[in-house]
Amino acid sequence: MKRPVISALILGAALAGTPAALAQTVTESSCHIVTNDGENPTPLVGVSVMERAAQPGMFSLRLPSDMEVDALLCFRSSAIPGPDDWEVVAAGFPLYLTESRASGDVTTLLEITDDQFRVRIIDGTLTSAERQAVAARLESYYAVVNSGM
Repeated sequence: MKRPVISALILGAALAGTPAALAQTVTESSCHIVTNDGENPTPLVGVSVMERAAQPGMFSLRLPSDMEVDALLCFRSSAIPGPDDWEVVAAGFPLYLTESRASGDVTTLLEITDDQFRVRIIDGTLTSAERQAVAARLESYYAVVNSGM
């Protein structure tokens, strides 16, 4: 697999114990549909992507057939992907996560590229501990997917 850097980070995380960033309670304030123009995301009223992904079965959204969806954007208390967010990208929705901080917003993008889960930092920065937490989260996605769920 193409994950040598991630594997090295996972080893560091394993030696240091579970990253504290994974142990925190995360809240989600809102989610939106992003179209190809990226302008004026459409709010997903009454829908929590985080809660829906945590439900039994695979993640799905009921949307009008003529609605183009390029990605989902969720505002959460952490830009680190959640334990069930792999289902969102597996369903075909790249997932932007934005966390508001006093120092400025942090936005990450969880996606699948070349059959690999990947997190990109779109805006802001992650601490070393947060990067370790992201690496551990990605490894947990592979464990679930490789187990056959």
